[in-house]
Amino acid sequence: KEVLARVATTFFAYHGTYAVDERARTVTHHVVGSLAPSWVGTDQVRAYEFSSDDRLKLTAKIRDDSVARAVATSGTQVLVWERIP
Repeated sequence: KEVLARVATTFFAYHGTYAVDERARTVTHHVVGSLAPSWVGTDQVRAYEFSSDDRLKLTAKIRDDSVARAVATSGTQVLVWERIP
């Protein structure tokens, strides 16, 4: 039960298509499905940055909605993907 409780308060997911704006260095996720129904049909913009050590950093400014406040601890969320050879 403890594990499920932790997952319920720390895990968030959504899916859909995306578009990259290289000039603005942003990726816009066009949300088709989400754990938060209020996100379905919205566009979620993330700044992106590639590092020299094969990492991709996505940064999102947290909007004023209950889902964002529930999963965020500050005004921004950062997700780092690392390429594994």
